[in-house]
Amino acid sequence: MTITVEVEGLEEFKRSCEEARRELDAGLYSAVKESAEAGAKEARENHPYRNRTGMLERNTVALMLREGFNNYEGEIFANREYASYVNDGTSRSRPYPFMPQAEAKARVVFNRIVDSTIARVIAILNR
Repeated sequence: MTITVEVEGLEEFKRSCEEARRELDAGLYSAVKESAEAGAKEARENHPYRNRTGMLERNTVALMLREGFNNYEGEIFANREYASYVNDGTSRSRPYPFMPQAEAKARVVFNRIVDSTIARVIAILNR
């Protein structure tokens, strides 16, 4: 006894799934990269501390730490030894927090890009 099943549109569905996977991967990369960059820019441009040397501003950057399908990690990095002292304060100096608003800006950008990516993926799969 032989049973044969033919599924119409399976190849088209496979192509749509692969296109959706590529779109999702590109969107996640973009969300992480652009949100880290936006956060670093926010930290450089809108901070409560008095900029004396420009070193902390110049050395606050966005880094992409890991890459690969569904494995992206970005960081807003203030590459000065004293950055945490400025942000968190010390026993002798009050804090001048510049990272919380940078992280908030990064979250807004990340969520906006992820939302639009999800909409594009859904549109691809609904064709």
